[in-house]
Formats: sequence, C-alpha cells, structure tokens
Amino acid sequence: MSFVLDCSVAAAWLLGEDNPAALAHLQRAQAEGAVVPALWLTELSNVMLTGVRRKRFTVGDAHAAIAAVRRLPIEIDRRDPATDMLIDTAARLGLTAYDAHYLLLASRRRLPLATFDRQLAKAAAQAGIGVL
Repeated sequence: MSFVLDCSVAAAWLLGEDNPAALAHLQRAQAEGAVVPALWLTELSNVMLTGVRRKRFTVGDAHAAIAAVRRLPIEIDRRDPATDMLIDTAARLGLTAYDAHYLLLASRRRLPLATFDRQLAKAAAQAGIGVL
C-alpha cells in the first residue's frame, strides 16, 4: 500500500468533481493500492446518501458508486486506535475523531496521507506525516 486515503479525496471521485488532484490519487490507488480505516466506507456511504437527499443521485447510483470504489485495490484496515489515543490526538490537533483516525493510521503504517481537508493536512504535517 502506498498511502492512506482520506474520505475527502474519494468523495471527489464519487461526486464527479473536476479535480485533477483527485484523479491523480485515483490513478495512484489503482496502480499501487491504498489503505483506509474501516470507517471510510461509512463516510463514503454518507456522502452518497447526502447526494441522494439533494437529488443529485438515485439510491441505485449510490449503490453502484460504492460498489465501484470497493473494486479498487484499497485495503481496509480494521484495527481501531485506542479511544484514549483517538481523543487525545483529536483534542491536541483540533481534529474530529474521524480525522484523527486517518492520522493515526498513517502514523502507524508510516504512510503519507492523501486528503483535501486543510485542517487534517496541517495536523499531518505537524505530526511529521507526508501529505499528498
């Protein structure tokens, strides 16, 4: 696996945003693989559900998009960080618990993090984690 993939990047794929950086991350994920925490699929499902509620997609579209993403060579890391570590990291760096989860995964796996979330990117840089 070459990097940790944040939901913000995958959401850009699913939402069909014209984003060259998102496309580059998708191509890299296809070629080299990526790793995500288990909560990633729930976050992506929520992105698609929001699109359904806003009438951008049908429920069928949402299912198809998630199915397509699941066919990518993306490893789902099911090891959750200790809640104390998650809370402490999030509080110290001004992150949500969800974003701290990505940061801790990148740290544990010694991988860079692909994200479009500015606060998460800033926290990763402060923690010495590469940001793509």
